[in-house]
Amino acid sequence: NTFVVNTGSTMQAVTYSYGGGTSKTGPIVPAGGFEPYLSLFDASGDFLASTFAGTTCPSGANTVGGNCFDVSLDGGFLVPGTYEIALTAFENMSLAENIGPPLLLADGFSGLGNLRAGENLSYGFDVILGDGSGPSVPEPATWWLLATALGLLYFAQFRTKPRKGRSR
Repeated sequence: NTFVVNTGSTMQAVTYSYGGGTSKTGPIVPAGGFEPYLSLFDASGDFLASTFAGTTCPSGANTVGGNCFDVSLDGGFLVPGTYEIALTAFENMSLAENIGPPLLLADGFSGLGNLRAGENLSYGFDVILGDGSGPSVPEPATWWLLATALGLLYFAQFRTKPRKGRSR
């Protein structure tokens, strides 16, 4: 999801997936989605921040059995420009984050995260600029996430399954 910062501002992103919840833009997201992971990049694809260190349960997110696996990303202060947030399943880190420079967003992801039993692709997330009083960036369309997630899962199969007739 790409968003533009017109005036220098603090930035936060909040997910509603695992426990569901009500997005700040209005949609109600049902519980049962995947455990999300967010990574923030600048317009050049350079890694800026992620939810790797863990976060507290975001405001508006629900818990399931006392657990909240939705996340809140503190993007810090962003200067005017274009930014991109990658939403993946937990542990599917960007190679730019995992291995480090000179890798970029375009270099891909680790492929470690997958949907767990019972999880689905229900999700929503808000990008909140400034103090949160202004409009937030709406979450991308569900069909786009579904296509992306299925593509990532398809390619992840090749990384985890040995091919017939070949040994490792």
